[in-house]
Amino acid sequence: LIKDQKNLLAAAAAFARPGGCVVYSTCSIEPEECNGITRFADKVNLGLSFRSEKISRPGGVEHPDMWHDGGYHAIFSRV
Repeated sequence: LIKDQKNLLAAAAAFARPGGCVVYSTCSIEPEECNGITRFADKVNLGLSFRSEKISRPGGVEHPDMWHDGGYHAIFSRV
């Protein structure tokens, strides 16, 4: 889904107002779908400035009532 994710981020960047934020989030923890998309945003100059990112790994195997999937999000500012 990398091509779709790049297109969605580019569309979000176009709709964000200057000074606004764009959050890119996925339920994937694959590098190509996480910080690979972040690097794409820097490379093609979408008018976004990278602010922060976080990846969460699946967890809770020891305690099934605390199970959670992994995911990723990055926050950008529109310049």
